[in-house]
Amino acid sequence: MLARLQRSLAFTPSRFARQLSTTPRNTAPQPPVSSLDDEGYLPDSQFITDAPTETPTETLTLSPEPPAKSNGLSYAGLPDHKIFLDLPPAQDPLLRYLTSAFQHDGRRHTAERRASRVLMFLHTLTRAAPLELLRAAIDRVSPSVRIVSHKRAARNIMIPVALREKQQVRYAVKWMLKASESRGGRTVEERLAREIVLVLNGNGGALRQKESLHQTATVNRGNIPMVGRKKK
Repeated sequence: MLARLQRSLAFTPSRFARQLSTTPRNTAPQPPVSSLDDEGYLPDSQFITDAPTETPTETLTLSPEPPAKSNGLSYAGLPDHKIFLDLPPAQDPLLRYLTSAFQHDGRRHTAERRASRVLMFLHTLTRAAPLELLRAAIDRVSPSVRIVSHKRAARNIMIPVALREKQQVRYAVKWMLKASESRGGRTVEERLAREIVLVLNGNGGALRQKESLHQTATVNRGNIPMVGRKKK
């Protein structure tokens, strides 16, 4: 039967002849049995250990690039000891109030992102702790009184009324947001940060509005009703 199969292989194509051939394909010379060790492996001396030699490569020396000039809104060109970031706590009451001032149509996440970007711009402009700067600016802009107009005898009388702490913060944030509309910047957050820096330097629209309000309250301080005053 094997002879009949070998005769039929002579008439088959070479591709099928290789597939149906009974001779082993591996024709590499096998090592003699006497050269193997007791476990059936070649000794270490029979292996060829020609490690490739490494060719020396030329090293290119690159000239150091000059430091980039800082534009006030990035860390370019600053030494390492001046690059720091003081992250404020996420549940600070002042940050929650600032977020509420940014919030519109119930979009709380958008307002929180804007509040965090205000702190980022404030830090990049001053390289200082942004939350402390924001608190100092609000304390400087916060008014002590507000003016209430009353009509008496066909004329309007302006009466100064003291404000609580929460009302003072509300007026300060509202004035700074209004004054930031005239500042330079692509976004509301950047303009507000620039207004805060101006307030800290003693020059800002919100600070001038506070001074004008206090002058008006000082002029009309006599209109404050006295408690326990007897009528004649």
